[in-house]
Amino acid sequence: MSSRERESERQQAPQKTYGRGAGKSILLAVAVIVGAVLAVGYFLSDSGNEEKPVSNIPIKPVDPDGPISAISNTDSPLRGSPKWIAALEFAVHQLVNFERQKNSLSVLGQDAKLADIARSHSEDMALNNYFEHENLMGQTAADRGNAVGYRCLKDFGSFYTEGISENIFQGWYYSSFNARGRNYMPLEVLAFEIVQDWMNSPGHRENILTETYDREGIGVGIGPDESVWVTQNFC
Repeated sequence: MSSRERESERQQAPQKTYGRGAGKSILLAVAVIVGAVLAVGYFLSDSGNEEKPVSNIPIKPVDPDGPISAISNTDSPLRGSPKWIAALEFAVHQLVNFERQKNSLSVLGQDAKLADIARSHSEDMALNNYFEHENLMGQTAADRGNAVGYRCLKDFGSFYTEGISENIFQGWYYSSFNARGRNYMPLEVLAFEIVQDWMNSPGHRENILTETYDREGIGVGIGPDESVWVTQNFC
């Protein structure tokens, strides 16, 4: 079989084509992986508050070289295992802070309760195969937070903000597949693509670079079809 015939067998990873994002646009991104252009189906949506006051939260800075080296030097846990999910969540968090530092912003702290809220939503979307900021009960991120006693309320003197902002993402372990199998992405590549797709979308980028946010929670859910669902909640 010629290389041209072999190439023609490669198929794109499955793609979703419907979703909603708090008045913002939906993206279908194309990733470049290891120098080869491979089709990757990614589905994104964002939801955020409008206020943009400045805050300067004293959080320990991240080494600019940290995200890549920290991710690349970790062990490779079994794909989809709790350890793998935790590693992906941490990798996304590190890369998000790397983007904030590049834009002269304070880094976000990790909020375990916010991560639990995010992870629960990702797992629910993966289990029930929907891609929305509201769950099947009609609850927003703020509603889901209130349900477990978590409120994000910030008082700036002349005004205050309340509510949890959110980015969501849906893709797959693999970038392409053919008759012989699937082209699985390394964890660090998947984390990089998640954050870059968010940064390439105005609404998601705005959430990530909002100065008043000082903490976030990243939660990952895995679907039975090897789909990867990520929720990022901000406060």
